Amino acid sequence: MPYRIVFAEIGKAVVSMSSYKDMFLAVEGALTGISAMHDAGYLHRDGSAGNALLVDRGSGPVGVIIDLEYAINFWMRAPRMTLEPEPQRFYPSKLRRNTTTTSICKRRPLSEGQGSIYCFAKMVSTILSNFGGFAYGFIPHGPEPVERSVDSPFAASYQGLFDTTGHSPLRTTVWTNPLALEDQIAELPGACKSLGGSLADILVDILQIKRDAYREADVNLVNPAELKLPVQNALMLLLNMIKELQALPELLMVQNCPSVHADAPVQLLFLETTLLSTLSNLNLGNSLINFGALTTLIGSTVAESLVLGNRGPAGLSWSAMSAFGTFSIIRACVGAAMPGWIRETLGLRTKLCDLAVGMHLRLDGTRKSDVYAFDQTTLALLEGITETSPGSPLVVYTMLNMDSLPPIPHGRYVYSLSLLKVIEIYMLWKRGSLVLGIATALPWGAFFLIAVAVNFLLISARGTSSHHPWCTCNPKSSIWWRVAWSVGALLCIGSILIIYANLSSQPSIVVILWAGFQFLWLVARIIVHYFTASSDKPQMLARTALDHLSPELKGRVLNLALALGKYLTYVIPVVTLSIDKTYRFPAKDTAPVTVKAVVGDTVLSAAAWTIGSKLSAMDLYDSCIVMFDHLGKTISVPGVRVLSGPRPIFAIDPENPDDPSFVPKGSPNLGYNLEWHYWIPVGDCRWIHFAIPGTGVLGKHDAEVVTDAQVNVILSAGQLNISLGKAEELWAVVEASSKGAQVLQQFYEQSLEACPQ
Repeated sequence: MPYRIVFAEIGKAVVSMSSYKDMFLAVEGALTGISAMHDAGYLHRDGSAGNALLVDRGSGPVGVIIDLEYAINFWMRAPRMTLEPEPQRFYPSKLRRNTTTTSICKRRPLSEGQGSIYCFAKMVSTILSNFGGFAYGFIPHGPEPVERSVDSPFAASYQGLFDTTGHSPLRTTVWTNPLALEDQIAELPGACKSLGGSLADILVDILQIKRDAYREADVNLVNPAELKLPVQNALMLLLNMIKELQALPELLMVQNCPSVHADAPVQLLFLETTLLSTLSNLNLGNSLINFGALTTLIGSTVAESLVLGNRGPAGLSWSAMSAFGTFSIIRACVGAAMPGWIRETLGLRTKLCDLAVGMHLRLDGTRKSDVYAFDQTTLALLEGITETSPGSPLVVYTMLNMDSLPPIPHGRYVYSLSLLKVIEIYMLWKRGSLVLGIATALPWGAFFLIAVAVNFLLISARGTSSHHPWCTCNPKSSIWWRVAWSVGALLCIGSILIIYANLSSQPSIVVILWAGFQFLWLVARIIVHYFTASSDKPQMLARTALDHLSPELKGRVLNLALALGKYLTYVIPVVTLSIDKTYRFPAKDTAPVTVKAVVGDTVLSAAAWTIGSKLSAMDLYDSCIVMFDHLGKTISVPGVRVLSGPRPIFAIDPENPDDPSFVPKGSPNLGYNLEWHYWIPVGDCRWIHFAIPGTGVLGKHDAEVVTDAQVNVILSAGQLNISLGKAEELWAVVEASSKGAQVLQQFYEQSLEACPQ
């Protein structure tokens, strides 16, 4: 039934009563309240005589139990217990040493249908012993029910403990210092041995908590009335402690109203069930802070590594076992599911994420991309390739068939063990917290299903690319993995929000049970991470010399060398612009030429590196091979090709603007007003020269025939802003072009036999 907490006038404590009838009514009402609290799973930690009051409620005096701020809940709901009729007797000397705790007795129930537990005996013995009476003599023995009446034998035996003046002949001085708890704690195990060790331990814990509470409250141990416990704090603590009760009699709590004069009676106030329920749900902040700190700091790296699939299906199913580390799981899933540029912009890029999916930016919508970090699959391949020193022959690495490698052992057994999560769901359901259990298990369930799909379906299939059948693919770059990570991130976010909303409103036993499971899964997750094999299978590579390759592989090496030469153009300062020429040669002898193709220094250096030549990229800088159409035939001539552009303004001396300017090889340019100058040797000390703006070199051009002397005049003027300054340097570049042509010819002879004409 609904219950209320009633603030009423202060009653009269048992310790100050002289009427046996009043004493009996006060004790009976106090025990009734303790019985209801016990049946609901709560203990009253202070069963002293001063907490049993007699209050006149209009229809007659009734007994109540106060100081409910000391009520605590059991670890588990205590069973009903019928005590033996034979009392537990203590010697009077021991009773006098500490009457409050040592006179706990075995008794039968107070009334028909009510259970009795040690808290009842503690309450009765505490009250009676503070009057000096023996706690075991007030309940008549026998199978008949105890009559709840002031005229019953129960009441008569209660009165018989006192003399005619209402005072006990065996009254001790224990009440002069009711907070002397150290002796009580020491003697409790022996005094409570008939109740069982676990109950005695609980009672010891209760007294220790009470002792610490008194110390923190800065009380006067001689006068317990000076306990400095704020009323509002006591009220909030009370509401938090008993909010789970389904039935509780009206209980009294004394409050001093600050707005009323000290001599005025305390006003009457009722708190209905709705207000009680509302206030009991206000304990949200601390739980959020503590839980947020734990989920951020504990197990973050391990959880992130597992959810990214670095330990295969086994690790994936264990990644979300514990709620601790969920924020890192969300971050890893969101980062891995997004393109590289979004991941970098939002600050979600981590080392583990790079190892899982790499980091690259697409240059177009089909296939080209700029790679900033390789994924673990590609990185493992590159780490197995040794450096080729200049002059050594090229060694080609080919991958073995990955299907012949054994699978990861015990993987299915490990992720099957994650089904132990069901035990947590069951335990929380038994405690009435099914929503909390489902919220905690949502991410685990999702990643467990993903792990099953990875292990049995196509997500983790290591096939080959349809466009490049000789390349292995990283399965984590597929759209299926991105969808899986996206779904997992959404479920983790929803799980965190539901846990936040429910955890603070759960009973203490549920919170402790939930936290215990999370720590258990956290430890198990760490063990799984460090004792399971990596999901990346070892990439076995075979080393083969270029001469011993098959025709198919030789053709692939040729394409690789040409692709390398194309890539090297990105490191050369070239900008495609179409402009007017800023410098023209004097009109001399002219000759029309038709250019069919040009092999630049990047292709020559790539071919030289491929076959192991000692020629470096700087040795072949400015070199080229120009292919002309002459009388219907194609001829190839080694030549010189340089990129000319204007000088920067800051490099021009305003007093001498025509001073020669020479820049080192590989220097950057302004990016505009650029043109290519070609010098092709045609005999002794003669050259064919033509200049082309931009890159449109193919086709017909009007070339000029110049001599070495004319070339020296042009180059020594230093107006082209290049590194060459005389004709001898042009001849040196032509010699390098000839060596590059020989290297290219040798490379083609080894590779072109497999290529179609």
